[in-house]
Amino acid sequence: MKSLDTTSGPDLSSWPRGAQAFMALLLLTIAFWHTDHAFFWRDDWNFLSGMRSFSTGYLFSDHFGHVMPLTKLFYYLELVLFGPDADSFALVNLLVMAVTAYMVLLILLRLTTSTAAWSTTIILAVHPLLFNHVGWTFEQCISWHLLFQVLAVGAFLGWTNSGTSRDLGLTILFTLLQNYSFGNGIFLPAFFAVAAFFWKERTKVRTQGAGAFLLLFVLFLLVQLRFGGDRASGPSSANDFLGILTGGIHLLGIDTARWFFVMDHVLGRTLPILGTLLFLALVVIALLRKDRDRGLALFHTGWFLVSFCSVPLVRRASLMDLPIPHYYSILCLVPAAFIVEHALGGRSWWSIVPQKLMLTGAVGLLILVFLLDRQLMAMISFRSFRNEQAMMRSLQDGTPYKGFDEPYFRADKDKVEDPLGIYRYWRERDHFRLPIGYAHEPSNWTRTTPLSEQ
Repeated sequence: MKSLDTTSGPDLSSWPRGAQAFMALLLLTIAFWHTDHAFFWRDDWNFLSGMRSFSTGYLFSDHFGHVMPLTKLFYYLELVLFGPDADSFALVNLLVMAVTAYMVLLILLRLTTSTAAWSTTIILAVHPLLFNHVGWTFEQCISWHLLFQVLAVGAFLGWTNSGTSRDLGLTILFTLLQNYSFGNGIFLPAFFAVAAFFWKERTKVRTQGAGAFLLLFVLFLLVQLRFGGDRASGPSSANDFLGILTGGIHLLGIDTARWFFVMDHVLGRTLPILGTLLFLALVVIALLRKDRDRGLALFHTGWFLVSFCSVPLVRRASLMDLPIPHYYSILCLVPAAFIVEHALGGRSWWSIVPQKLMLTGAVGLLILVFLLDRQLMAMISFRSFRNEQAMMRSLQDGTPYKGFDEPYFRADKDKVEDPLGIYRYWRERDHFRLPIGYAHEPSNWTRTTPLSEQ
């Protein structure tokens, strides 16, 4: 097969157009995902406490099965720089998400029309599925994972055309970084190894590339088996494999429904089936399009599968019995956006609508979504649900209402020892000591019950 066609379309990487595009996405991200009263989520407390005795061994100790030394290092540097100012952590998260959106835009501009590229990127950047993700400081791990994964894929697409050692080296580097940001990208190098044989025509070059990616895959396996904790075990019975299949179909259906703004409880048990059929239909449409590169459609689908499969591989049939956390859906949101764009974007009918009218409509739609964000967020937001509980309780009791942004800190239930000591330790290392944000108030570090339960 020929190299992937990644050279068509405008290039915004040069100054000043690239800088303007990035600033537009950054301002959009910060304006849309405002960080009101950010606070640390329950997973953060392990980091806040454990990093008081930071060491190399701590970097590679697993976090609920995930080996994520890079995220721990970034988190530690932010603690040293910002102390317990959770709003600063949230702003870093938004910055990483904006960079990710920009890199997605650059790749799409080489694959499709400008209108389709910008539409896909903006929808990705403001999708309500990201609501809890951009508000929880711990989930920087997923933001870094998505960023480095997009960079790895972009470098690999470049390598299929150039065959240079530079592009191959960057692909390997970003693959390493994405895996050790969240510990959830273990299959990506194996996917690259297979793809190298499909799209590299020079036998020597593709053999070198495939060998390098297979070595990475073995390295990831060895590190995961050595340090990965209780999530390192694989399927051991026929029921386990059946559970992977049924759990995967269930998760795929829920994910697809969420991408198209459908609530989990709509249509009951038929929703996962319909969602799965919708995803398969999009893949088929992408593969059957004669005006687009079919190899790219296969590549996007493979990228999605290697981003998706680790969750059902670990959770198996239990996915059908428990609420699906939103970050399960975010892990493969970027390749899903590429699949949807490949299936629906870049068509001639885009040109029928005048660009000014298209731009005005897009701006109007963004304003409408921004004004209705509480309704959109409530679709999948536990935080919004608890805020509504607190508001109703305050109205019943005649007490003032104070909104929360997922700071439902429960020292007794979350088994956090000396929370005020944790606050004071990192507050002393806060270089800026900004008197803003919910986490600035020491009393909020000792609150034992949510306002809605008081």
